[in-house]
Amino acid sequence: MKDTYWEYADVPAEQLANGYRVENGKWVKQPMLHSGAYGAMGGMLTSIEDFAKYMALHIAAWPPGNEDSSIIRKSTLRQMHLPGVVANINMQAKDVRGNICPSIQSYNDGLRYTKDCNNREIIGHSGGLPGFGSNWNFLPQYGIGVVAFCNLTYAGPSQLNNYIVDTIIAMLGLNPYPVKTSTILEQRQAELVKLLPDWNNTESSAIFAENFFSDYFIDSLRKEASGLFLKAGKIIRIGKMIPENELRGSFIIEGEKINIKVSFTLSPERSPLIQEYHITEIKKDK
Repeated sequence: MKDTYWEYADVPAEQLANGYRVENGKWVKQPMLHSGAYGAMGGMLTSIEDFAKYMALHIAAWPPGNEDSSIIRKSTLRQMHLPGVVANINMQAKDVRGNICPSIQSYNDGLRYTKDCNNREIIGHSGGLPGFGSNWNFLPQYGIGVVAFCNLTYAGPSQLNNYIVDTIIAMLGLNPYPVKTSTILEQRQAELVKLLPDWNNTESSAIFAENFFSDYFIDSLRKEASGLFLKAGKIIRIGKMIPENELRGSFIIEGEKINIKVSFTLSPERSPLIQEYHITEIKKDK
């Protein structure tokens, strides 16, 4: 970021944008603030081109996979993007079309996290000083971001950026990155399949979280699974995991007469274990 400064006096005069306030219908030039305590509010001076490099660094951390990085670990960046302290739950929030779209906001490591009713995760922040206002957001699921700088006191381009992102997704027909099936999900699937439908030697299998047998009872699990397998007839195929995230997913057991859907959730620990489980009948297409 070669055109980025903390002190406005260091900025070449031809590159420096002045800030303004509207007073009595007129734009009034505001005095610039030297580097200091107000810097955290938006005291960095930079260009759109330079800030795009910073934003691209965050976007490149997704999706998880290739972890090479010359500046900071991508896994560290992704930790910054996680929701932290819940700041707001807005049941009356609206999308850019004016439709009700509830959202939740959180704050973590200097970044604001928002998840809306469309399951979109939006990460970024706003900044402002007398004479200036800014906002930047990116969507890790889509690999896009937008930033706006304004030279008007506390100008709020957040809604404008939301319109821009929504328009880009709609016009380009963008879809979120597909979720990759984690190795542990595939491993637990294979181990769980071996126990179905009889659930024999379950407690000694060491694949279930400590709360599992307080929430589920072996006799009930056996009765439910055996009934569905009997109804399914000959088992034709065990489908691949369909991940919802790295610790949750489902798969289809294809039977001769019906299909069976099995879904489970793993515990968030170093060696994730099955802590939630469901099995349901799926009608076969005629």
